[in-house]
Amino acid sequence: MSANNELKDISLLRSKEIDEVIGRPPHWLVQWGITVFFIILVLVLFLSYFIKYPETINVPFTIAANKPLLPVDVNTNGQLIKALVKEGQYVHKNDPLFYWKPDMQDGQQVFISPSDGTINFIAPLINGQILSKDQVLFFIVPIVRNYYASLYISGTEIKEIKIGQHVLLDLPQYQRQEYGYVNGTINYISAINTINGYYVKVILPDGLKSVMDKNIPFTDGLRGTAEIIKNKRRLIYKFIGKL
Repeated sequence: MSANNELKDISLLRSKEIDEVIGRPPHWLVQWGITVFFIILVLVLFLSYFIKYPETINVPFTIAANKPLLPVDVNTNGQLIKALVKEGQYVHKNDPLFYWKPDMQDGQQVFISPSDGTINFIAPLINGQILSKDQVLFFIVPIVRNYYASLYISGTEIKEIKIGQHVLLDLPQYQRQEYGYVNGTINYISAINTINGYYVKVILPDGLKSVMDKNIPFTDGLRGTAEIIKNKRRLIYKFIGKL
């Protein structure tokens, strides 16, 4: 037998031995691999029993106030004589706001403030301008206001909604990364199913202050998405439910 043939035979023999080792790993390696896998599996299942994750319902909401904006208007046609207030000025109840002259009465009159609050103009007032009946000149914004969120829940989900559930209010106008969300708590659930669903009222314990301690200014029609925390379910049930 030539030297080349001997080398070939040795190479073939070694290749077969390597293939056998790779194809049949040692018994102890297989046993330890299975054991480690089951230890990790049991550990994950054990921890998932104690870890809870929130189940939520997401619905749109609108922010409102118990003390709404108070419109200031005149009850008949007339003319503005002189404005006595300016934008952002705080007024007390019975403070004079402007002098005006009605069309159907003699002399000028003074319009007094019906409430405490801050003046919020729709448009600048011009002395001498014509006033129309029921024309809103400006608003008085109450200082102390209790805000709440109004939302509707469908008939299929209302059974999962309860008084006292925690609600996260997300306002798209104010980015969550910068402002965070506003905390809320459900304090009223209507028993009547309307065309929009069941009405639910959410009070805001911290007002319009976000969890990042930032004040969000109130505007009419302030809307967003409410994330209602229904309950906290054990993570293991989520795994089991997917089996």
